[in-house]
Amino acid sequence: MATVTAALKTKNNSSYLNNYLISADSFNQDISSDWFEPDYWRSLNAIIGQSSGRNTTHFVQHNNVAMVLRHYYRGGLFGKLIKDHYWFSGIESTRAYRELSLLEKLDALNLPAPKPIAARVQQQGKLYRADILIEKIANAEDVFHRLRRTSLNADVWQSIGKTIRLFHDHNVYHSDLNIHNIMCDTQDQIFLIDFDKCDIKPHDAINSGEPPSGWREKNLQRLLRSLTKEKNKYDEFFWSDNDWQSLMTGYKAATK
Repeated sequence: MATVTAALKTKNNSSYLNNYLISADSFNQDISSDWFEPDYWRSLNAIIGQSSGRNTTHFVQHNNVAMVLRHYYRGGLFGKLIKDHYWFSGIESTRAYRELSLLEKLDALNLPAPKPIAARVQQQGKLYRADILIEKIANAEDVFHRLRRTSLNADVWQSIGKTIRLFHDHNVYHSDLNIHNIMCDTQDQIFLIDFDKCDIKPHDAINSGEPPSGWREKNLQRLLRSLTKEKNKYDEFFWSDNDWQSLMTGYKAATK
């Protein structure tokens, strides 16, 4: 399981701020709180790119490891009032610790997801803010951007379905399964990303060929809504109902 470094207390505006550093057991480099500051990497000319959606995510190259640095932000209406602070009820309950620990479990299962590196939780009183570092998936982009340029053949759509089924067969629930969180590399290998607020459900096996039900069906319907939304939003978005049928063909044919 992820290793938590004892909180380092630093003076901050007349109050004390606890910095918890959380390392994935598979990552064998020493980390520091600086690793979670974009300005630190910028001073080393180590930032190799960024992604600007609702918030900015930085891509960092360090010691031959490409990393993704992401800060945790709130969404929805509440996020407009409290941008990036959460209630602190123990380090193991924080979003950063839970996501890093889940990524360790996915890595142990050899599931196609980002490899965990480290996280930081900054506690001040009853609140905390957090950041996470994960390995960047090489030569990959999200399927949304691929579909803005070109269509995917039936084999790739079936691979997407098979990948989702692989996670479902291990009872992995992705709370935000949308087309932005599915990655495809130059070899058409499929990965799922962004496991914040995700978890592993109690064991609940399904048989090959059976239609999905329960949380799995809701998961797939969320993805379908995402595709439909983008199709309606953009004049050029190369997706059709036939593509969805190919995805479901791959999903139903896959086995654990």
